[in-house]
Amino acid sequence: MKSSFLIIVSSLLSACLLTLSSPPGGYDQWYLAYFALLPVLLSIPRTNKGFLTGWIFGFIYFLINLRWVITAVSEFGHSPFAVGVLVTVVFALFMGLFWGGVFGWIYLRKQHAPPFWLQVFLWHWRLLNPIFFQDFRC
Repeated sequence: MKSSFLIIVSSLLSACLLTLSSPPGGYDQWYLAYFALLPVLLSIPRTNKGFLTGWIFGFIYFLINLRWVITAVSEFGHSPFAVGVLVTVVFALFMGLFWGGVFGWIYLRKQHAPPFWLQVFLWHWRLLNPIFFQDFRC
């Protein structure tokens, strides 16, 4: 129960922050994009459910941002309003699978990751390798 509540609250908070940072909404709070995914990323180790957390986050995020599909289906498609809502919910569930895959991959990667100092060293080595060793060719 506690992990489900944490997943839903962190997903809702991250989805709202990411929506506020998006330009089409007209909110123009671009600086929120730097912190928007932190609640979800911090809840994954506590719940041990990376895919489910990502899928719920993606569903909520796309449900908020795909509100135009309701108008497109109901007004321009000449369908009832309920059909537009149903299409939007199914579409958001499908699109949320992307974030589920991303956060599931992050969770699995974190389970079998090398120590943090080694990750930082290898990352810097990859960045600096072409600069320092550009004359050496095999």
